[in-house]
Amino acid sequence: QPNRAGYPRPMDVLSAFRVAIHATTPFPVIGRAVVLSVFRLPPPRTIPLEGDQSAVWEARSTHVVEARGSVAVHTWRVSSPRARVMLVHGWAMNARVWTRHVLSLRERDIEVLAVDLPAHGASGGHFADGVRFVQALHAVLDDVGPVDALVGHSAGAATSAGVLTDSALGPARRVPAVVALGA
Repeated sequence: QPNRAGYPRPMDVLSAFRVAIHATTPFPVIGRAVVLSVFRLPPPRTIPLEGDQSAVWEARSTHVVEARGSVAVHTWRVSSPRARVMLVHGWAMNARVWTRHVLSLRERDIEVLAVDLPAHGASGGHFADGVRFVQALHAVLDDVGPVDALVGHSAGAATSAGVLTDSALGPARRVPAVVALGA
């Protein structure tokens, strides 16, 4: 039974994980495959909006970037932006988790972009992992151009860090500010 925000209760997730591990203990190869598939399949989730958050969410424009599947990028423009900020959500979340922050940033004349990582929110795909996340964020940054700050939560923070270093997934990005929350 999910909690009020639509997330599974931690003990439910932990119990399911324990059952999967115990059931596959005699078969380590199968156990590894089960665990990996569980962590690569984010649960579908609707994040509820409260009060004026619906109006904020409706004021966005959305476009899709192709990166091994479709990746949704939500943009809230302001007339004379002082800065551009990219928000990157965590595992099993989507761009809606940033709605309160979007309102606050727009009040300060900051243009906000929020990405739905692969297999999350309005983006396509069924599987998600760190490699796909970093590839998607590289593609999004190629498409939208430079940003003044990357703000990532949890897996989004790790993804943001992943685009800051040279790797086989892409060249290092220069971003003046990076904020990692719950990383």
